[in-house]
Amino acid sequence: MISNKRVACLNVQRKAYLFYHGRDMYKSRLIGEFFEQENDAGEVQYLFKINNSAIADDEVDKICLPGIDLSFRLDEYVRSGGIPYFVECCTIPDGRGDLKRFLDLVEMGFNDKFEFMLRTRAVTHHSNCYLGRTPDDTIDLNKYKEWGEYQKTHFPNLPCGNYENDFHEINKEIDHSKT
Repeated sequence: MISNKRVACLNVQRKAYLFYHGRDMYKSRLIGEFFEQENDAGEVQYLFKINNSAIADDEVDKICLPGIDLSFRLDEYVRSGGIPYFVECCTIPDGRGDLKRFLDLVEMGFNDKFEFMLRTRAVTHHSNCYLGRTPDDTIDLNKYKEWGEYQKTHFPNLPCGNYENDFHEINKEIDHSKT
């Protein structure tokens, strides 16, 4: 069951950048970061860090991020204990019969959901948000969804050597006054 409780002792994470592109917008805007974090016991949490200053009050209701209610205006939304709805909407279920065909399209040998979301940019018809590998990895979401020439030149979004997209140690701030 999905929870909003934090997982203890996280030590590795992967990071993607979260962009919003409304129908009437000329270009996309970076509105936050999306993390997959894990501890040594294999417990996973997903963290949405939202830059609320990048979202005007009249835009909150226009941004569709499945499973996240941005009207709370929280800086962080945590999901643990299962696959969050956002990830579920943007990935292929493990048991789907044509899973291999979809993985082949994005040049993947196994179903790594986080990497799949990066390679497809987590673009679905459920959302007007998408993921990028770097803070400037933007696309024209409206053109991308049309599956034309524009989409072909931006798909799949293959790894670019950005270590943030791979599992890496979480930098922890240590309060030495308590040691």
